[in-house]
Amino acid sequence: MKPRLSFLIPVKNVAPWLADAVDGVRSLSSADWEIVVADDHSGDGTKDLASRLAGGDSRIIVIDNPGRGTVAGLNAAYAASSGGHVKFLDGDDALDPGFSARLPEILAEDASTHDARIVDEKLAPLSLLRLTDRFAVQPYAEVFRGGIVSPPRWAWTFSRRIADVLFPMPDLPSIHEDFWVALVIKKAAARIVHFDEPLYLYRQRAGQIFGGLFNFSPDIVRRRAEAMLLVLEAVEKNSAFFGADVPAFGERLAEMRKYYRVSARPGASTGDILGLRLPLGRTLKLWTVLKAPRAASFVSRFKAGRASRLFSRMK
Repeated sequence: MKPRLSFLIPVKNVAPWLADAVDGVRSLSSADWEIVVADDHSGDGTKDLASRLAGGDSRIIVIDNPGRGTVAGLNAAYAASSGGHVKFLDGDDALDPGFSARLPEILAEDASTHDARIVDEKLAPLSLLRLTDRFAVQPYAEVFRGGIVSPPRWAWTFSRRIADVLFPMPDLPSIHEDFWVALVIKKAAARIVHFDEPLYLYRQRAGQIFGGLFNFSPDIVRRRAEAMLLVLEAVEKNSAFFGADVPAFGERLAEMRKYYRVSARPGASTGDILGLRLPLGRTLKLWTVLKAPRAASFVSRFKAGRASRLFSRMK
């Protein structure tokens, strides 16, 4: 019998943390799941550890990434999976215990997202990452604008019907396959529901891609923008799918490119930013990120911390 939920875990050199990811799934009140771990040529024994963690449990499948990178690993993991729903889980993260209680509701939806707890290397809580339902409820066409904040890949759970549309993904730069994932799900889902609870433990650690959640150093911002430009190229190549119901789709993509080209430009000036003619709030946000990265980091940390305190009081 096919499991109700498949966890796709692409891994590379995450041996110190992988047990937390696997143990979190094993602690679910429902046993109707499978894990597919796709190892990307790890050099620290991650694959051997995954096999030991499986311990003969047929629900845990360990495979080699036949290519290189996160996207190739995810494509291979999905091809090896069979669950009715799909959930992304990174090998250095873990499920929050609250995920188990929400699981029946999550599996009842075509697609859903959730919030996360930001934790340190030992899973001690640092703050809360609130995603809200903004992406879920906004019109599809509104997704196409520079600086869009889409849910990260790990926030999603979705039906196999949607997964068959999403996979296999084209070769995309990590971590910006997140935008592609969100875009395809937004296009394909009958409905998206957001669970306003931290159901995931998002670990902050040394060596993360792009230096962690609150890193706005110029080099990191430039690399993020360059990665988004590559994703937009892939979106344009698939414009028949993405743009069929979007008025002036080409113009919207062109405006997004302008945004990320300015973001990727070393020493972008205030004039460059003003030339984008963004709404005031987005102009100030982009100016802060490009011209005052320490302030951008502080504001992001403050907002996350405030969300965490508000949530704690509400509980």
